[in-house]
Amino acid sequence: MVAEQLRATGVEGVRIALEPIDRNTAPALTLTACLPVRDGRAPTVLVMSADHVFTDSDAFHAAVSLGHDAARSGALEIAAFVEKPDSERARKYVSLGQYLWNSGLHTMRATVWVEALAALQPGMSAACRDALEHSSVDADFVRVDSAPLASCPSDSTDDEVIEKLSRQATAGIPGGGVPMSAGWPDVGAWDTTSEVMSKGAHGNTTHTDTILDGCEDSLLYGGKRLVAGFGLKDVIAVETLDAVLGADKSRTHVVKGIVTRIKAEASPTRTTRSTALDAGTTPSISVTASRPSAPRPIRTPSSTHRCTTNPPNTGSLSRARPKPPTVTE
Repeated sequence: MVAEQLRATGVEGVRIALEPIDRNTAPALTLTACLPVRDGRAPTVLVMSADHVFTDSDAFHAAVSLGHDAARSGALEIAAFVEKPDSERARKYVSLGQYLWNSGLHTMRATVWVEALAALQPGMSAACRDALEHSSVDADFVRVDSAPLASCPSDSTDDEVIEKLSRQATAGIPGGGVPMSAGWPDVGAWDTTSEVMSKGAHGNTTHTDTILDGCEDSLLYGGKRLVAGFGLKDVIAVETLDAVLGADKSRTHVVKGIVTRIKAEASPTRTTRSTALDAGTTPSISVTASRPSAPRPIRTPSSTHRCTTNPPNTGSLSRARPKPPTVTE
């Protein structure tokens, strides 16, 4: 998805580091920053979350530009971090006008991040360097070695570096903040996602094939199948290829815990990028979607044949056969 979006905007020659296992944002940023650094380059890095929306793009671009230039007139030195203040303290901080909310957006030279992590978290730094050293390249993608990365601590950029800058003056790593007012909702949960989507009658939000009757202030998000709701109020209903979610709007924050539970129980319920057709006999057929202009081989054991799929521009793949194929996910 990232590679296709880059091509759509005319950006070419970008390397995308693929994490074989999840190790949170600090290792992800380290792997990305190490790529140009090992080539002797020090580009400016902009760290952004995929689940943020900026309603004022001009203000956002202005803040990014200010951070990029590290203008002394606009950057504010970090004095301290206060983790998740309660509502009373948060109101007090806002009224004082001396506090900024940490958006989780960061910009720095790649070399600065690499040096900061090596000083503050040497174990993570070494694991990421080792994983990258043994990586392989596949077109736009850098496939990071999973064995070294498995020993890497899993933690966030804020926890490992950003929030330590004001307390680790001896490390010699400056940190600053740039004020930004760009309409910044975090859409990392379904209730906040519904707030930035267009609403229809009775405050309802829908996506793709849905039917509503007597519903209020609810989100029905369909994927491949019809989603119908009757008499719902403040409810989230989301249908995907491998799972269906139903939740009270006020409790969508527990979804992360459910995902953690699914992983812990080793459930086969996963959203996959490939589909096996008529599995159970050999040779089996596996279909992996790829963009039309760049066919890719399907990776199979060496004892079987390799094949390449190149779906048409419509994005659909079909075959004539009297009996519908059996699909296993």
